[in-house]
Amino acid sequence: AYEVLGDKADSFSHRVMGYFENFVEKDSAPGLVDRLSAASLMGYLSEHSHMTCRVRVKPNPTGHVYLEMKIVPVRSDEGFKIVMGFHYIDEIIEEQDIGTQEDLAKALRREGFDVTQATVSRDIRQLRLEKSRTPDGGQKYIAPKDDAALLVGKFSRVMKDGLVSMDQAQNILVIKTVSGMAMAVAAALDHLQFPEIVGCIAGDDTIMVAVRTVNDTVLLMEKIRRLIQ
Repeated sequence: AYEVLGDKADSFSHRVMGYFENFVEKDSAPGLVDRLSAASLMGYLSEHSHMTCRVRVKPNPTGHVYLEMKIVPVRSDEGFKIVMGFHYIDEIIEEQDIGTQEDLAKALRREGFDVTQATVSRDIRQLRLEKSRTPDGGQKYIAPKDDAALLVGKFSRVMKDGLVSMDQAQNILVIKTVSGMAMAVAAALDHLQFPEIVGCIAGDDTIMVAVRTVNDTVLLMEKIRRLIQ
């Protein structure tokens, strides 16, 4: 639960801004930061039981692309707090043959998503879902497929935006990132599939990368430097 009153409001706004910058594709969520400001949230949730936002997310360890965020107020003697829950939409799209907007709205509602026929058209446009032909000649919605070059570009941007410094300790590479971006940068490293890397452990602003050899660590650092130039 997050407290959004008094001196905690600035801290909450900082967390929201960090999440938006690090994990959300901005063009899928116009006005989201303003909607999630402490003042806007308190005003909206004083008149509604919850708030729902649907967005595309940046590359992450789960491989998911589409996310619904649901925010519910929790009022107590300690102040006004909220609980934020997350649910991935693309699992539903991938696992079911959904051919129409009505089918999509019904499928999302069955899974607990807050969606109506009136809003699903906008969601399809913002989430950039595409139609694909099925083996029986019908059509279904799918997540857009990025080509390899575009994916490398996306991961490179994550690295460039998040990486602060690198340091070597034998065959361990220690990467410092912008606060809150370690998981995103580690996910980018995983997706880029550097053969030198055995595995990564990420915290808030630090990543420990296990590399195969000392020489491989030097080589990996040079590859990363070229990638983010």
